[in-house]
Amino acid sequence: AQRATSSCLTARQRQPVTLAPIRQTDHATIAPWFQDADVERWAGGSALLDTWLEPNPGPQRTEVFLARSGGQPVAVIGAERTAGETVVAVVVSPARGGEGIGTSALETLAGLSQYRGSLLTCEIASDNLAARRAASHAGFRDGETDKDGCITFARIPNEAER
Repeated sequence: AQRATSSCLTARQRQPVTLAPIRQTDHATIAPWFQDADVERWAGGSALLDTWLEPNPGPQRTEVFLARSGGQPVAVIGAERTAGETVVAVVVSPARGGEGIGTSALETLAGLSQYRGSLLTCEIASDNLAARRAASHAGFRDGETDKDGCITFARIPNEAER
């Protein structure tokens, strides 16, 4: 299993964020995060976690990682590879919001060998300011807003990353 570390440190703890593939044993730790009102509103709550954890046959492939800072679980990041792009979503532990963890998780994912040089996108509700900031700080640029008020952010790799 590949592990990665971001050069972006969390603001309070100055600890790198590492990513490792999620395990079934992590479910008890992260399940309460998906019951948070903001996670329910912006990401679909427990339904998103269920989707991430179900088997994924077919041409689309979703990988789910647990992010840790200082050895503690702090976020979950899902990456669904499709033809031409990878759609990502991050759920940060509600207790750890505002520490730059979302940004670190996105930067770390972009640095993993299987995603380096890939077009990464994420759909963020226009009123989810924390997620919009995290994506912008991680090198994503905002684009069009759909009819439901979601903004598509994209991180286009530069020449050095290709």
